[in-house]
Amino acid sequence: HYRHDGETHFFCSAQCREEFVAAPSRFLQRARRPA
Repeated sequence: HYRHDGETHFFCSAQCREEFVAAPSRFLQRARRPA
């Protein structure tokens, strides 16, 4: 897991976590939509 801007994010693998840590905004823009 990884904390970013006060939120905890969980990942399926270490590689996914590393990609998120390197560029969180690349992923968060899509994640703000309601599920």
